[in-house]
Formats: sequence, structure tokens, C-alpha cells
Amino acid sequence: MGQNFYEVINHVIHAGLIAALSIVVGTQHTRFLKREYIHKAIIKENNYVKDRIFAILGHDLRKPVLAFRGLSKKLSYLIERKDFDTLNRVGENLQADANALHNLIDNILNWAMLQKESNPFQPSVLPVHDAVEDAVGILQRASASKNIRLENQTNIFSKVFADHNAISTILRNVVDNAIKYTPEGGSVIISSSTTEKEILLKVKDSGVGMNQTQLEKLFELTRNKSCKGTRGEKGTGLGMHLVSELVDLQNGKIYVDSVLNEGTTFTIHLPRPLVAHSHTKKPLDMTHQLRFPSTGLAYG
Repeated sequence: MGQNFYEVINHVIHAGLIAALSIVVGTQHTRFLKREYIHKAIIKENNYVKDRIFAILGHDLRKPVLAFRGLSKKLSYLIERKDFDTLNRVGENLQADANALHNLIDNILNWAMLQKESNPFQPSVLPVHDAVEDAVGILQRASASKNIRLENQTNIFSKVFADHNAISTILRNVVDNAIKYTPEGGSVIISSSTTEKEILLKVKDSGVGMNQTQLEKLFELTRNKSCKGTRGEKGTGLGMHLVSELVDLQNGKIYVDSVLNEGTTFTIHLPRPLVAHSHTKKPLDMTHQLRFPSTGLAYG
């Protein structure tokens, strides 16, 4: 009887150990599958982004580069014929292509450094008006060619705590985007306001506006997202994607209000110096906000 009792106990213990081991193995297997799924998803996303960048390099770099081919012969021919009107138009087109090429290369390099987490983040106290004035100066020719009123109405006393290069890239891309989608004779106004903790930068245009689908995809790096500008200007979609990453890196937020055929307003929230000094830099997580004027919905 005693022997049978011990055999039953041993059997129960053995069965329990096997069950416990099965649970542990099953749990570990499930975790392994989850890790493998996440790993494959990351690889898929990285491959997609890589393909998208190669597509940008292969397609969007070609046009401005081709514009330089045979340029000397064309200029010599126009000068010889004293066709100065055509010469001026060629010069304007060449300047536009050069600016587009410079902006694209700058965006690609900035984006690549962000992906490697090697982009130097050196926040300091920056005068808002001066940062906007730099962007306006760079894009003045583009706005003038479309007779667009480009104005810096920011407060000369407002300051933010942010990285200078990042703010320059953000402003250049947002203002350039506003000019691109504003028809001739329109306006792009940059203004600022102050809250207890933030400076709000607004870039308001009288352009073509966006529908809800365009708004939802605005900051994504997806195919066929970018539309041609009012003069046929092409975009890569990389600029707005980069803006969202850089704004997040500054511990900021970006909101977009847009109405078709009326215009778009980008509102960039950036920390004021006294507030920012009490916070550490948060990890890059692609946080951004979209606000739809018809519903008041915040997306992000």
C-alpha cells in the first residue's frame, strides 16, 4: 500500500513537472514567435524605407541634374542671339532646380543621420524672428517668381530652446511647402504667439488646401503621396516626414488645419527656454498631430 502511494505521488509530481515544463516551453515559444514577427516587421519597414529613398534618389535627383547638361551651349547660343528674355527664364528655372536639388540633398542627409541616431542635437536659446528671417531669405526668390507675398510677422522678442539646424530645416520645408501649393498672387504669412510654456509658430498660406485623406498621410513616407504644386512643382514627400521627426526631437508638436481651396495653416509648438531647461530630450517617436477643422479631431 505504501509503495503504491509513493508511486502515485511520483507519478503526480512527474506529470506536474511535465505540464509546468510544457507551459514554460510554450510561453518561450510564443515569445520567440512574437520577437520573430516584430523583427520581420522591422526588416520589412526598413526595406520599404530604403526602397523609397532609392526611388527618390533615382527619380527626383535626375531632373535638376539633367537641367545642367548642355547648359553652356544653350547659354552661349542665347547670348549670341541676344535673346535676353529667354536667358532670364533659363536663369530662373536653373535657380529653381538648383534650390530644389540643394533642399532634397539636405533633407536626405538629415533624414539619414536621424535614422542612424547620429544627428547632433545641440539645443540652445534661439530668437524666433531671426530663424524665420533666414528661411524667408532662402525662399524669397521662389515666392517672388509666383508673386506670392511672403511675410515674417513673428515677435522679435520670442525665443525657443531648440537645435538651430533642426529649426532651420523645419522652417525651410514648411514654408517651401506653403509656397509650392499657393497660386500666383497669394500669400504665405509666418507669425508667432506665446503661451506659458511654448512658442507657437504659424505658417498660414492662401493655397489649394488639403482633404482629410491628404492630411492623414501628410507626414508619412509613402508612395504617390506628394502632389504637384500650383506651377507643376514636384515633391518627394520626404520633407514633411523629416519635419515631423525633427519637431518631435525638439520636444514639440505640429498641428495642421486645412480647407480645400482656402488654404493651410501649420502650427508648430516649441518649448520656451525656461521650460525646456527642466526637461531632457525624449526619444524620437514620430509624434505629430493633425487637426481637422471640420471635426476638431486631433490625429497623432
